[in-house]
Amino acid sequence: MRDTYVAKAHREGTSWVGVVPDLEGVHTWHPRSLTGLRQSLAEAIVMAQDLPDSAIPQVRSRIRLDVEFPAGEVTVAAQDARRKREIAAQAQRDAEEATFAAVHLLTSAGLSARDAGAVLGISHQRVAQLAPKHRSQGRRITSG
Repeated sequence: MRDTYVAKAHREGTSWVGVVPDLEGVHTWHPRSLTGLRQSLAEAIVMAQDLPDSAIPQVRSRIRLDVEFPAGEVTVAAQDARRKREIAAQAQRDAEEATFAAVHLLTSAGLSARDAGAVLGISHQRVAQLAPKHRSQGRRITSG
């Protein structure tokens, strides 16, 4: 079983059609929704790879749908929104890493959780969650 199955999806009339280009002959359709199409694709992949039916939920969670629209405004808007969400997710991960590093530096410099929280704009409780045990002092950072 693969980590990810990439499927191309597009509309034909009011139905969704899905194809897994990397797996010969794996294609299907669903008349109502992308969620239904994902389920149908999982079933087709399980059949094509001769996997047990019990693998369907796991395969379904590994399908990445690349939805294709006719060229134009819809495609541009969807791609722009997806790209911006990916940028925001990366910025969130970067902010979490920077906050973690700053908490460690501030608390190692002797700031209390309350003061470190005030500096970083987060709660003292969050600082206490992120702060390491102070091995040299044998105690955890306090919120005082």
